[in-house]
Amino acid sequence: MLFAKISGSNGAAAQHRIIASSKKSLQQFGFYHLPNIQQKVKFNPDRKLESDQWYYVELTTEQVESMLSPYLNNVSASGDLSKTVQSDYDVIETIYRVDDGKAIFTRITDSYRIRNKTLLKFHDTEQVEVVQEANSIEFSGDVHAYYDGAKKLYFRNFGKIRSMFPGIEEFYRKATQAEKLRFVNNVVFDNKGVDVDTIGQIDSRRIAIVLGDASIDIENVQKHPIIISAANRDADLLDLEIIENKITLNDKSDVTKVLKILLSRFYVSEITGQRMESYASSAIGS
Repeated sequence: MLFAKISGSNGAAAQHRIIASSKKSLQQFGFYHLPNIQQKVKFNPDRKLESDQWYYVELTTEQVESMLSPYLNNVSASGDLSKTVQSDYDVIETIYRVDDGKAIFTRITDSYRIRNKTLLKFHDTEQVEVVQEANSIEFSGDVHAYYDGAKKLYFRNFGKIRSMFPGIEEFYRKATQAEKLRFVNNVVFDNKGVDVDTIGQIDSRRIAIVLGDASIDIENVQKHPIIISAANRDADLLDLEIIENKITLNDKSDVTKVLKILLSRFYVSEITGQRMESYASSAIGS
């Protein structure tokens, strides 16, 4: 089924309308279908996607309920929903399609709205026709977000989908003051008194990522020898001190270096043999 999310007026809650529900009416929307995602990358605000890649985030049951259920539940409640009409045109926020628990979403902004436009329509054998278009939405079927029905939400541009899924900011969030303190005071470090107020936004996001990544598992002391070994490989190049199996944190620059090590930003080029730094990293096939 195809739906539209309508913004509420004067602070009222958003509403949902039906665009197409019958098999016949859906046939004209055959171009609006699930994306073919070949390359997927776990969302990292510091990473830029290649042209064929999609970010994804893994949602908890509670996040699915709060972010996706307001859309997905409209299939079973479609009998109670109104159809979209001309007066809805100016307040449609999202167009979305739900099939078998999966859903695709397109955010609608003012740049998509055609309020009043005169077009010239060309024909091969007929005279050029003047066409008036008004109260319309330009809809090419571009998919801005895709929910796979198995607790993964895919997207390519975080800013574009942010307003569609309240609470998704959690995946872009910066570490809190308490989390930054918890990080620098981890027993794998010898914190010489780093002022966490000097830690910038980028590193605050990195700290939030590290603390939330079970594969890094920085608070598991059994992982600390692996972390120390990784830091030792780049200690000289980075001017990083490691004394008695603890990484010294003298200031915020050391925090930046350690975060890059934890996020696997440094590697050896198999071609040149040089130590390199990547803008971002993720596991292949993740």
